[in-house]
Amino acid sequence: MTHSYKIKCDFIPQSEYLNQLIKLCDHSIIKNNSFETEVCNDFNIERQNDYPIAAILAGEEFTSDSKYTFFQATPCYFSLQRDYYKFEKNLENECSSDELNTLCVDLNQHFSDNDQNFFIFENKLFFATIKNINISTYFPEEINQVPKRGFLPFGQDEVWWRKFINELQMFLFDHSANKKREEKDQYPINSIWFSGGGKKINTNPNRQNKIVFSDLMLLNKIALLNLEGIKIQPFTKSDNEKEDCYLYDHICEANTEYDIFKIILEDLKSKKITNLNLSLYLGSFKILFKTNFYRRLKFWGHKKELQEILNEA
Repeated sequence: MTHSYKIKCDFIPQSEYLNQLIKLCDHSIIKNNSFETEVCNDFNIERQNDYPIAAILAGEEFTSDSKYTFFQATPCYFSLQRDYYKFEKNLENECSSDELNTLCVDLNQHFSDNDQNFFIFENKLFFATIKNINISTYFPEEINQVPKRGFLPFGQDEVWWRKFINELQMFLFDHSANKKREEKDQYPINSIWFSGGGKKINTNPNRQNKIVFSDLMLLNKIALLNLEGIKIQPFTKSDNEKEDCYLYDHICEANTEYDIFKIILEDLKSKKITNLNLSLYLGSFKILFKTNFYRRLKFWGHKKELQEILNEA
């Protein structure tokens, strides 16, 4: 029986339990493999221009025959590094409801028309449009690992999108919300980043027979697609000892008091987990750690810690 943990990390985890886990595992590094991409592949969600994460998250707002393409519109902070901008922080989870609502209203006053508009659903900002949709993007956390800093939207309509992003940055430069944020020593919102573009998704009839444990909004929304054979339960109920199962989680700085790696290590040592596949997603890098009973009997070989492994990437 195999437990497959897939964990998105907004920062490099600093956990003594993770380093203990790593020393029991073999590892491999896979590039250009984001968390969202792998989730879509796991559930046979086909790529459109991007993997349609936005359409999954906001799909309840629109009918199945909607003509709109949806994008996540993520408030971000970029720093200026000499002659280029560097992605520093995804501010989506730091924006209050009032702050996000005010920002959405102001954005629509300046940029919406009959074909495009910003909207909020479940305290997340989205962009819906029926024009200039031939574009591909990167998720915010992937930006700094894109070669030669070529992270701007690309494709047939790239000129329009790059101009639009530039106009948004100018609009945000002296926005009232940022003045308040700076007074509180918070990062200003100086860019809106678009990703996960796609149209409304129809249900997928493919039978897959997977047991999934997750509390993530993305996985809960995927469950609403009525995928045959997929059973999704809360992450906290992940006590399946009879069949292979998949566990998805997201480690963000707002929840550092909970150490998931301690639980995994304890379950491994108590033999609740026989075979472990642990995938950590940092931007566009996936680091896969694998172990089984026989691998854990090995005592020879250099035991690397996470930072040493990241230096190889």
